[in-house]
Amino acid sequence: MDMARKIFFGMLVLVISLFGFVEDESLKELTDKFKSYNEIFPQNKLILIFNQPEYAPGDTVFFKAHLLGEDLKPIRGHQVASLVLLDADGIEVNRESFTIQNGVAGNQTVLSENLPGGVYKLVAYTNWMKNFSSKLYFTTLLTVAGDHHFISQTDLPVRIKLFPEGGNMVAGLPMRVVALATRGDVPFATEGRVVDTQGNELKRFVCGKTGIASFELMLNADEDYTLEVTGGTKTPIVVEKEGYVLQVDREDELLKASIQVQSKRATKESVYVVATSRSKIRYASMISLTEGEPASVLIPYKNIPEGILQITLFDSKLKELASRLVYIDTRNGPDVNIQLDKESVATRDAVSFEVNVTDQDGNAKIADLTISGIYDNLFSGMNEIKLREQLLVGSDIPESDYFLRAIDLNTEEDLALLDAFLITKEWERFRWDEVLSNKKSIPTYKPQDILVYEGVATFDDNGKPVPDSTQVMFFLQKNIFGYEVNTGDNGQFTWPVYFGFYGDENVMYSMESRGKTLFGTSIKLQYDSLPGIKAPLVTQSDKKDPYYTFNTVARVANTSFAYGWNKEVKEDKNVNPNAAIEDELNGVDFTIKVDDYVVFPTMEDLFREVIRFVQNRRVGGKPTLRVLSSDSNNPMMGDPLYVVDGIATRNSDYILSMNPGDIAIIKVINDVKKLGGLGSITKNGVIFFQTKVANMDSLIPKDDILKIRGLNKTQAFNATPIHQPDRIPYLKSTVYWNTQPEMNESGNMSGTFYAADNTGTIKVRVRGITSEGIPFDKEETVRVSFRAN
Repeated sequence: MDMARKIFFGMLVLVISLFGFVEDESLKELTDKFKSYNEIFPQNKLILIFNQPEYAPGDTVFFKAHLLGEDLKPIRGHQVASLVLLDADGIEVNRESFTIQNGVAGNQTVLSENLPGGVYKLVAYTNWMKNFSSKLYFTTLLTVAGDHHFISQTDLPVRIKLFPEGGNMVAGLPMRVVALATRGDVPFATEGRVVDTQGNELKRFVCGKTGIASFELMLNADEDYTLEVTGGTKTPIVVEKEGYVLQVDREDELLKASIQVQSKRATKESVYVVATSRSKIRYASMISLTEGEPASVLIPYKNIPEGILQITLFDSKLKELASRLVYIDTRNGPDVNIQLDKESVATRDAVSFEVNVTDQDGNAKIADLTISGIYDNLFSGMNEIKLREQLLVGSDIPESDYFLRAIDLNTEEDLALLDAFLITKEWERFRWDEVLSNKKSIPTYKPQDILVYEGVATFDDNGKPVPDSTQVMFFLQKNIFGYEVNTGDNGQFTWPVYFGFYGDENVMYSMESRGKTLFGTSIKLQYDSLPGIKAPLVTQSDKKDPYYTFNTVARVANTSFAYGWNKEVKEDKNVNPNAAIEDELNGVDFTIKVDDYVVFPTMEDLFREVIRFVQNRRVGGKPTLRVLSSDSNNPMMGDPLYVVDGIATRNSDYILSMNPGDIAIIKVINDVKKLGGLGSITKNGVIFFQTKVANMDSLIPKDDILKIRGLNKTQAFNATPIHQPDRIPYLKSTVYWNTQPEMNESGNMSGTFYAADNTGTIKVRVRGITSEGIPFDKEETVRVSFRAN
């Protein structure tokens, strides 16, 4: 561009920037409502970064999570996020929770050893994100390796769908149209054509690797048209006789939005063009349209943040007429430099590195980094989505996973493909009709900083819900903590766990209604449904998967050679399996050793003759036990809590059916002051049994036991062979993973990793986001050769 042209466009951009917003009552109404909506419903983005692109059954999937606002800056505070793995039927394979602190988290999920190889859909979201479309949850394809690479498998036919730019297929107007070919929701390369009723071909097109073709088309109102897939399906094309066509082109640092109208109404009308991104209106203008005469506006995008821009056309009553998504590519990312002290090393050699992030002038930038080192040759053919593309495109555009894996936004060709791809998509973060009509005035879901379980309590015999206001008492057996909640309508309850816990937990529960214990009840936990989210159907190809082959060998080699070496045998000194619960209640009030007495034929006889503070009664003809309270003014009216070898239960029938000869020690707590420590679950006293039976935990009925999972506790990533003897193999796919590297005052971060015993190419990858909210992705490589001893 010559200097005069640059000056002209510079002045034009300035003029448009100053006068882009036209004073108008309708535009003011739209602006005010849009601002109000975003103040009530601020958008969040959740992005996960993984330590490697593929895993195998039994692997630990390490990840770094970023929870960001629309400005791509961290959300402050503490939040709990859900992590769900789904198969091709949309069935949950695994569900876990992890915590995010001030917008970041380093965590992991462990894949089952029995998980079949295939492609799964991994979903992550927070409770706040449930206020919006589930399509905006973080989703990615997670490959669990098999002997061969996986490819798409479906018996469904290839389908092509046409998407007119702006959303309207209007007769008599020239349009830009994008064809998207898929097979089972996966992009498919094929050919198609548009024909009229006489079979005349108007347009023939080729959909490439992304399933996309873009072309110009104009259709007549008095003609019928058909879309044909070469050798496949035929679909009629629906054409509107009236409507608006919105087309967007780039001219230097401007977007030219052109509008055409086909209408039987007045020849002139006023319409509004509004451009929004990151929950802000970036441009708004009113223009006049005349049928048959295209009109246009110029939108400067130099100061619009990088990412998706929505351009919407409204009529004078703020009814949405057409819409178009555009990608703003400013490429204003920082300079990221990775310096390795070696270009090639031998197995088990150390590699030192230094990373710095600067602006274009060389000044240090504050950034949140993730650094990984993987053997890249093990993952040949595995295309990853770069952080920049995931954050700026994938987080806003659902079902873009396959597309983003196939393109590189650093090339002009793929930027053009993205522009066409966006024509096929609608904006999911908000709907203009909701914004302008105030349909959503109060958020349904609030951010959660604790675990919250929801469920329903019912009777076993008829499946009917328990009465309203039934008290449900929970006892976390591993964490020794009690909770109680009340049911609402239809047995529904919400259980906030204010005392967070990690890992799996066996929760004993009991219910009371109007002071009486309810027997024969069940609890079913209810989890968020994820409709329409499922993994693609796949089958194994003829191409071997190098990571699966490596992982199979590594698992055997890394364990077999070291079997029994450096193994510590720890003596279990805790001979009392009930000690932790006893200590939590500040000790017991009565203890007997059953062997000190004559063997009684039944537990009823044992309690009646020997055990103090416990009465053997019959209630409704049924034998039961009652602990005598230490406070005569507060008698204990219901069944006590029983703890058998560390397992809690309220099943009196089972306790009374036990063999007295299997019991070693019985202890009782009846002190009211002690019993309040675990809540209502212990209000009727506690009786402890220490047995002589080795597998007692498997014999106790589990009817009142609920298996739940708490938070995922962060595991340390360890990949250092320093203490590994040379005679023991050390095979690794990821040799470095750091989600919180510390940068010095100069903006530098340094570290060291070690090559494993496998050879190949280690890819050192730095991914992060600057303090201004600009994502970046950079990588370097080092070759690893075999060291001969």
